[in-house]
Amino acid sequence: MLVESVRIEKPGNERSERAARKEAEKALTKLQGEADELKVARTKSTFGALLDRWLAAGPGGHGCVTWGGGREQG
Repeated sequence: MLVESVRIEKPGNERSERAARKEAEKALTKLQGEADELKVARTKSTFGALLDRWLAAGPGGHGCVTWGGGREQG
């Protein structure tokens, strides 16, 4: 998550609020640039296939430790 804060030196003071708005707009532009640079994993795999692979990794491989491999019958 990308987060940035801008402080208003004197809330209620028009000059201070204009300065803070200008600084906030700069911060927004910077954050938009950072967001554009983020890489997104691209795959043609389905969620189910990725989940199966993750579960198969097992303990120590970042898989699910409590997976029993079966389904409850109802």
